[in-house]
Amino acid sequence: METISQSPNIVIILVDDVGWNDFSYNTDSMSLISTPNIDKISSTGVRLKNQYVQATCTPTRASLLTGRYAANVGLIFAMVPGSPAGLPTDIPTMPQLLKEKGYDTIMVGKWHLGHSQWAQTPVGRGFDEHIGSYMWDLDSYTKQQYELPFEPLTVDWVHAYANGSYNHYAEPRHATEAITQDAIDVISKHGGKPNPLFLYVAYTAAHSPLQPLPRHEPPCAHIPHLWRRQFCGMVRGLDEGIYNLTEAMKQHLGENTILYVLSDNGGSTWFGGSNTPYRGGKSTPLEGGVKVPAFLVDYTSDQRYLGVRYALEEPVDGVNYVTQAHLIGREYHGLIHSADILPTIMGFAGAKDLSTSVDNLDGFDMGNALRSGTHDSPRKEMLLELYNADEFVFRNESMKSYRIGDLKLVEGIVRDPHMHYESVVDCINSSDSTQVTKYGEKALRALEWIFGSGPFDNTRIVITHRVVHLLLLRPQKTGLEPTLRLYNLSSDPTESHNIASENMAIVNTMRQRLMEIEKKRPYQQPFWMQYDLQTYWYKTFVSGDCSMNSRIPDRHCHFTHPWLPDDVDAWRDLPTLTNSVDYADRRGREVYIPVIICVAVLVALFLYVICGMLLKRKVEKKKRN
Repeated sequence: METISQSPNIVIILVDDVGWNDFSYNTDSMSLISTPNIDKISSTGVRLKNQYVQATCTPTRASLLTGRYAANVGLIFAMVPGSPAGLPTDIPTMPQLLKEKGYDTIMVGKWHLGHSQWAQTPVGRGFDEHIGSYMWDLDSYTKQQYELPFEPLTVDWVHAYANGSYNHYAEPRHATEAITQDAIDVISKHGGKPNPLFLYVAYTAAHSPLQPLPRHEPPCAHIPHLWRRQFCGMVRGLDEGIYNLTEAMKQHLGENTILYVLSDNGGSTWFGGSNTPYRGGKSTPLEGGVKVPAFLVDYTSDQRYLGVRYALEEPVDGVNYVTQAHLIGREYHGLIHSADILPTIMGFAGAKDLSTSVDNLDGFDMGNALRSGTHDSPRKEMLLELYNADEFVFRNESMKSYRIGDLKLVEGIVRDPHMHYESVVDCINSSDSTQVTKYGEKALRALEWIFGSGPFDNTRIVITHRVVHLLLLRPQKTGLEPTLRLYNLSSDPTESHNIASENMAIVNTMRQRLMEIEKKRPYQQPFWMQYDLQTYWYKTFVSGDCSMNSRIPDRHCHFTHPWLPDDVDAWRDLPTLTNSVDYADRRGREVYIPVIICVAVLVALFLYVICGMLLKRKVEKKKRN
């Protein structure tokens, strides 16, 4: 192992479900959300105006940490609870490579890349420590994940170490505060150490449940739409947290530090996110789903990693002069994919040889392009999505999307193909001309009001994907809307004009690229298959410390933990696993149908009583007359 003190400290901050229009610097006056700290921090670095990622969280995280497209890792969608899916152990990760360069590697926050085996967890994949959650969709205060609103499934928070030790505890602070403060503690403890630090901070915000801290709500009071207003509060928490993190970095890590901030996918438009002016959102390969806000900051005084950027002073005798005091930020418009982050970071770390020795990387080292001051990029094309109908959680839906230059192919079922705009009233504002959005939102808000945002959120996600999106995509499945699309993004950034029919030669070229990748890609893990949550998975939970969190009663104090030995095939039990969609449908029939019947009976009884009272009054009035 090599230790080079000149290698920079590297901090990557990944935010969750933050869309193109959710950091205010990114769209000027379009956004109703203000992020003053993020705007200021990004203004001192390089704002990436063509940062692409995968369409959901697990694939982007896999791509970021391996330098590969998600399809070349075998993780093409967000994995479900109780799934044995995870990062293949034969694929090197960024922390593993950086450790060879002498880095201390620590992760704080959300993993969502598998934890059925210890070897799948962050500390099994190269991190010295991990503080945070293994899964997703956690209540911000209790860190519980719910299967149904009536009963929490498990608590998910751990401090784990590479030596195999761990401590499960019910972190009482709001998740955004906890992640921020734990990351600051890591930074302050590392100050003065000889080895450089690689810190990966993965926030759970602004992903639902939408539970902003009270102090973050006043700056959002002007927003009329409830979900957008709640989402704004979550983003304001990120704005505060990222500011506090960067202040700690400057104080304890010194100037030889690089910061990379990006979102894991586009905003989830049914959960308050906004991707204006782009079409679509999370879980789609449209621009709104895969083009995200991102920026880099080089804290060195000589800007050795990103290139010197100066503002010109007033000319003196016809000559322009610059000074260090006039250092400014800039924008970079070259193409960047999440797969490019690993080789780029390795280049910054002086370890390009380590990344180039890894087989089958899809990423490019963007260092020279970023330093050049131009908008040229070594990346000219990219894979955006690739799965067949038998490889996806929702049956009979396939998607293949590829970009070459400004041309982009989208072939298959798009789950939410609509434009979404900032709302001027308290409801979703989209291009959907049917009643699906209107009444779908009303139903979800009523149920959320009954059960609460945290307990209801998993059910809300299931209903959104299984019911609402299914209705929205019906025109595609019935042939009313085309599923073969080609767009020219330079002239049509909103993907409103399909030019596929008159450019079939280009379509076929992209299809050929996709076919070549498909032939070489590894096993596509059936991420939707899970151990039955009721009959098996709950038996694998372990005890932990809930004494610090008064919101969690003793009967609910159990934690998810790796349940399979490292020396077995994680998919050995595949024939006996449960399809998560079938499971959700079955649980819905078992639980919600009886509830609906009971509510209907109560409503009928109430109406019967009211009608009886009115009839009695009418009879009495008639007698008096």
